[in-house]
Amino acid sequence: MRKKNILISSPNYMDSLVYLPYVHALLKNYCETDHDIQSNYNWLEPIFINDTAERLLAGRETEIDVLGLSCYLWNWSLQLEIANRVRKANPNCLIIMGGPHPDWKDEEFFLKYKDIDIVVKHEGEQPFLQILLENLKDKKNFSVISSLMVPSDAKKAIHTGPPLRLDKWSEKSVWQTEEMKQLALKYSQHVKIAAVWETNRGCPFQCSFCDWGSATYSKMRMLPEARLEGDLQFFAENKVIKIFIADSNFGMFPRDIDLANRVVHYKKNFGYPTLVYWATAKNKAEPVLEIAKAFLDNDLDDSVVIAIQSANQNTILEMGRGSQSLKTYKRLSHLVDQIGAPKIAQIILGSPGESVGEFKNSLNEMLELNFHRSFFVINYAVLPNAPIAAASEMQRHEIKTVTRPANRIWGYKKNLWKWKSGFETTIVGHSKMTTDDWVEMSVYKTHLMCMHHLGLTRFISRGLRNLFNISYDDFYSYLFAKALSDTGVVGQSYLKIRRHFEDFLMDENAVYALPGIDEDWYIDQESALFCWLIQDHAELKKWIESVFQEFLKLKNITSPLADNLITYQLNTIISPDYNYQTGKRFESDYDFFTYFQKLQDWDRPEIQIVKKKTYYSVKENSRFLKDQTVHFNWLENDQINMKAFQHSVIVGPYRRYMSSPVFEKLEIID
Repeated sequence: MRKKNILISSPNYMDSLVYLPYVHALLKNYCETDHDIQSNYNWLEPIFINDTAERLLAGRETEIDVLGLSCYLWNWSLQLEIANRVRKANPNCLIIMGGPHPDWKDEEFFLKYKDIDIVVKHEGEQPFLQILLENLKDKKNFSVISSLMVPSDAKKAIHTGPPLRLDKWSEKSVWQTEEMKQLALKYSQHVKIAAVWETNRGCPFQCSFCDWGSATYSKMRMLPEARLEGDLQFFAENKVIKIFIADSNFGMFPRDIDLANRVVHYKKNFGYPTLVYWATAKNKAEPVLEIAKAFLDNDLDDSVVIAIQSANQNTILEMGRGSQSLKTYKRLSHLVDQIGAPKIAQIILGSPGESVGEFKNSLNEMLELNFHRSFFVINYAVLPNAPIAAASEMQRHEIKTVTRPANRIWGYKKNLWKWKSGFETTIVGHSKMTTDDWVEMSVYKTHLMCMHHLGLTRFISRGLRNLFNISYDDFYSYLFAKALSDTGVVGQSYLKIRRHFEDFLMDENAVYALPGIDEDWYIDQESALFCWLIQDHAELKKWIESVFQEFLKLKNITSPLADNLITYQLNTIISPDYNYQTGKRFESDYDFFTYFQKLQDWDRPEIQIVKKKTYYSVKENSRFLKDQTVHFNWLENDQINMKAFQHSVIVGPYRRYMSSPVFEKLEIID
């Protein structure tokens, strides 16, 4: 008899950055420690890139005897199609589904998804091994294996027992195999390759929105350091560009600092990896700072992402984050300021227990906490096995949701819906937030990120805060009200943003992204708003100056310093009329450039500004952005090409939510 063929499918989310097949490597390495598995099974080359089901299967449908599907939100629909194609071609194939996305609460699961035979809950190695062994028997009974969901005779879901979790691992790296080396060699020749790096498992927290690989609220277990060293050697030798540290709280344990330094060692001595993504520990500020500094100093990261989620203590408690979470993250934020490192706040929009006013206050407080580079605002998604998805929680908070295509937010329109990326269920209403409130919150976060983080009024707001003690809340709330009531290009652009979010609520096929100037290129809302506003840059600048003067009058501020501040702001915006061949010059009665250089990303009212006649020259022709150079050249036959402007100023500089369309290089001239 021929060996049975196993195919593990875990399609990537990205196209240009391909993650090597970690799930396949884990399962194969663990299962092949058993002699019966080696003797009776053959492992086909896994699916791990992003393509159509037909091309990914490549005619192998009839060859597959065991199909393993690792499912998350981004590949759910694609995995179901792969399962269906294999089932039709080979009705006797055993189809096993795992990963965080299959809904364990759904008693009708096997009636809805008839192609699926078994669902593995939690970790996969031990259950998968036992399934393969049971599959060799003439009379199979998978219900005797713990940690599964299997169908009853009536196709109702049956849960077979508690999780099977590993607490001991081989010291051999799962990456250090000839198969993984060949796959890395094969794919690195035409795409950038990335890899998952797992140093521990589990998570002691139970955040309401989270299902970290189905490992939340579980004991933390350490992987052997010898194995981790082998992983790093593989990443360096095979030119792995990026590693995703798959720990829920990297920085929680003392050895994490040593592991971070080992990553730095390989980057310094071998050049790889070049980028690290990690989730910071929730209760350890100082170790996280030490790790962040090591990564930043060695160009392995470009900012510190602080998952603060909300500045409202009651909201944090409702999330299940614990009473010390907000205090810890504020301390981390302050420590990052002390070393002058860039940082980004991760914020959740639509959290149960948070009103529209509290959300706006939370965003404004983020600016008071010096998050001037960007926010990473994410909608509250209801993951199937997260605590918030429980019926009791949905009822307690009176939660309303919409389910929409989980499409990528950036890219050409022709590619945006190219792959079946599944659907995402988003909270758009609860007991403290109506659907109208959700729209208002979405428009406000767009307003704040466009005006502040994309640079249209950032110098103004920071100058007012540090030189005149005007809060960000005061200024941006006033600016928001004026924008909504405007009858010109500003008001029309804000109305388009509002209608976009209203359409998202009403249209089941709506996507979260939208085009800016280039109708074929989809971007996030704040970037689209910037593009719409900047098209009529003369009117935009006139509006900003008018509103600023009205605000000064309201606050009884009469000062040449304030008048000069608006001049500096308007001249540093990168607008389509900038000609890189001639550059630009302007003057001020104050040395704002030196002042903001000293201020950096940390608000400090004690920093003094020097009053002196200052002449500025802008000669910026390009900007270097980590792995590319963007040229400020959007003229074609002396005409402004607005699409080229968008791609130079918005699309090109977009790196980890740090886009900043203001001139970074000003020269002070005599």
